[in-house]
Parts: sequence; structure tokens; C-alpha cells
Amino acid sequence: MNNLNKNSLKATMGFTLVEVLVAVMLIAFGCFAAGTMQIASLKSKDVAANAVTASFLVDSELERLKTLTINEISRLSDYEDKNLDKIGQKCLNSTCDGLSFDRKVRFFKGYPTALSYHLEIEVSWRDAAGPRSITHSAVLTGTAYN
Repeated sequence: MNNLNKNSLKATMGFTLVEVLVAVMLIAFGCFAAGTMQIASLKSKDVAANAVTASFLVDSELERLKTLTINEISRLSDYEDKNLDKIGQKCLNSTCDGLSFDRKVRFFKGYPTALSYHLEIEVSWRDAAGPRSITHSAVLTGTAYN
């Protein structure tokens, strides 16, 4: 009987080496998966922040153009602003942090009516995810913005 108690006690005293290795591998795999998700979420956050900035640059230029009369708009031609920072100013070395935006504005006179301008504003940039751009269109009419 004494021998039986020793065997049962020995069987419940600890873990085998195989059990420990399997547990360590499962924990390592879980940590790796969590780290990979964290990195992916940080990249997605940066892409989303850049898209919001580009949308701001488009909207601010559109609002500026809406303040012009149709005569002032008729004197404008397509133009491009290169190397803009996040608030639409020309980049200085310290303000862009390696990321700059390019804005193109294109005018199409007489579309959809003779007294209107169709305009497209495109903002493009390059980040870690590759080249990206956002384009917005609007129609400015002579009666609405005189």
C-alpha cells in the first residue's frame, strides 16, 4: 500500500517536459498573433489619418473656391500645389515629417450648363501603404456664387 501511494504521488507532482514545451509554444504563438494585430492596427490608423488630412485639404480648397465670383473663376486655369503639409501650407523641413501632399485642381467650363464650372480637386500622397489619392468634384454655377 505504501508503494501505491508513492506512485500516485509521483504522477501528480508536476508537468512533463512535453507539456511545458506545448504550453510555451501556445503562449508564444498567442503573443506573436497579438503583436501582428497591433502592428496592422497602427498602419491602418496612419492610413486613415492621412485620408482625413487629404479630405481636409480638398474641402478647404473647395470652400475657398466657393467664395470667388464666377468672373474670378473664369480667369482661373488648372493648377497644382505640390509639397503641402497637413494644414495646406508649403512644407518646411520640420513641418512635414517625411509626408507631403500634392493638390491638383482642374476646371471644366460649361459643364453641365453654359454658365457653370465643373471642378475636380485631387489630393495625392505616398505613405507606407503606397501611393494614395482622394478626388472630389463640384459644380459651381454663376447664379449660386456671384
